[in-house]
Order: sequence, then C-alpha cells, then structure tokens
Amino acid sequence: MMPMDRTRTSFIEAAAPARLLAIIIAWTCLLRAGSARAQKFQSSQAVMDEPIGSPQPIPAPDYLFAPAGTFSITLASGIPLLGIGELTYSPTDRFAMGGVVAGTPDLPGVQGTAAIGLRPRGVVLVEGSWRSVLVVPVLYYPKVPGFGDRDPWVLTRPTLTLEKTFVSGVRLSAGVGLIAAACTESLFTLGLEHTVMGGVWSTASLGGAVPISAHTSLFGEASLIMRGIVPASDWLGGAPIVALVGIATSL
Repeated sequence: MMPMDRTRTSFIEAAAPARLLAIIIAWTCLLRAGSARAQKFQSSQAVMDEPIGSPQPIPAPDYLFAPAGTFSITLASGIPLLGIGELTYSPTDRFAMGGVVAGTPDLPGVQGTAAIGLRPRGVVLVEGSWRSVLVVPVLYYPKVPGFGDRDPWVLTRPTLTLEKTFVSGVRLSAGVGLIAAACTESLFTLGLEHTVMGGVWSTASLGGAVPISAHTSLFGEASLIMRGIVPASDWLGGAPIVALVGIATSL
C-alpha cells in the first residue's frame, strides 16, 4: 500500500461493490448447509466402498492454512510492499490468524512505507475440489523514519475468493472485495475536526499456488483496484495495482 495524498473521497460510491460482496457472502452461506450434508454422505459412502488397506493420497500443502494446531511462515515481495513477513497460527484447518510485518524503505525516487497488522481468514464453503475463503487483513501504517515518515494511517481489505484445487496440488483462485483506507487522525475525530483522508474502493483479484514439497508452496496474487467496475483513477497509492509473490511453509 502506497502513502496517501490528502484527498477527500466519497464513501457513497463504494455502496455498489459493498452490496455485491454482501450478496456473494449470503449466497455462500446458504449453500454451506446443503454442502455439509452432501459431503457427509459422500464421505461415508467412500469409506464403505474403499478397499481395506488402500493407500491414502498425501494432501497438498495449503498456503493459507497450516494443519490444525500448527504454525506456518510466509515470506513475500511485491508492489507496493517490497518485503512482507507473516507468522500464522491455525487452530483448525479452516481458520487461521496471521501477524504481518511489511515495509518498503525509502529509495531513490521511491518514498517508502511500513506496516504491521493481522490477517485473519476462514473457509466459508467447501464443495469437492472447490472452496471459498474470506480473508480480512487489517494493517496499521505507523510513522517510521526511513520508511516514508508520514502521518499514521490504517487499511483493511476484505476479499472473498473462489478457489479450485487440482489433482497435482496446484491451486487457482479468483476473488472480489473492498479496500478501505483512512488516516488515523481523521478516524479518531470521526472527520469532525480534520478532513477525512481516505476512501473505499472495490477490488478484483487472481491468484494461484504451486506445491514444491509436502509442506511448502510458492504462491502469487495480483489485484486491480477499481472505482465501481473500472480501474480507479483516484486510488491513494498511485497505480491501482497490488501484486505479490511469495513462499509459505508449515512448521
């Protein structure tokens, strides 16, 4: 996420993408109950039909969720954050909470930034080799000399993805979501004493992951930041693109 210009942005324009995200979430929740019953029946049928002593396939590594009760580490690099590190704990195989540290130092022609925060995510729906995941990172950008040295601000980016896992363990996903950002000063005063600097935009993303061992995956993601359904010309970070590549491994 790039530093913000002092710009007044209307939150009303984000109502349409917000309604779209709400409809998708409601739809997946309605399907979940029926999907759970179908999966239970299919699992019991598979157990009865499976020959005794047949070998079980080795599950592909999951770059979002470590095995239940374990930790995972993620290292990544991208635009606008040059370095990203995350330590994640997964109490179950369908929910995880990650602690994130990221930053880009001041470079010739580039004003840096730094961020810390949390990245909770959870599985909303599973249907065979398909699943839907809700990821809601919340990041705080403090004032740090050598990393932009700007007024603090906060950002959140809820994203709902639909992901397909292939027999090879390769995962491909697409998602929609929102990205909201504001300076902390305007949040604390509710915009009454200071001009609200920030806004809300919609996002569309594509991603994927490739297993390289039983515990490790390479992954990548690219997102387009939009105003409605067109690339945002008023995005506070400059070019309306967020992209990263990285490696995730369970411990």
